[in-house]
Amino acid sequence: MGKCAGLVLLLLAGLAVPAGGLANVGQPGFAYFSEQPRAGKFLVASRKMRFTRFRETVIFLTRHDERGTVGVVVNRPYVATEIHARDARVPGLSAWWHLYAGGPVEPGRYSILLEAGSPYLNKRHDASNLMFFSGAENVMRFTSRHVRHGSHRVFSGYAGWYPGQLMKEIRLGAWHVLPGDTRLVFDSHPSLLWQRMIRRALME
Repeated sequence: MGKCAGLVLLLLAGLAVPAGGLANVGQPGFAYFSEQPRAGKFLVASRKMRFTRFRETVIFLTRHDERGTVGVVVNRPYVATEIHARDARVPGLSAWWHLYAGGPVEPGRYSILLEAGSPYLNKRHDASNLMFFSGAENVMRFTSRHVRHGSHRVFSGYAGWYPGQLMKEIRLGAWHVLPGDTRLVFDSHPSLLWQRMIRRALME
């Protein structure tokens, strides 16, 4: 995966992807392209990826534009022993109950995905109510505000693609693109998420 530039705050509801930067989903070879990739969508690793580091991964995209694509793996939580081993120098790391291996790029960079405050969140099933912040300082700031249980995920590292790279991988059948869903981002059984989503992808 290509190494992307620093991450920035992304309010997913307000993102606009240039139409010219996306391929036509009607073109031949897009059997895995039921959705256009953009921020707020899921990438689900196809069964062709079983011998790669992205085997059975589900990635939530936080950016997809002319600069490239960035996302975080949402179905690989660390266990407590791995958290202590990751980086004991980061204050409060052992208290981050929802730490995930976000991807192979810059594993020392931390970020947080959380629900924006709204009384209507329980009625929202897409992913437009999510906010993404990078940097350990932001992670500490938001986790210290008593974010309610289950409404945030902290990531170590991220996945990145240089411009055009993800589109080539999709054409080769490496990824399924599915709609974003807040309930799935914060699923209480992340180890089963890929199995559920690959079945959904193959039914479409």
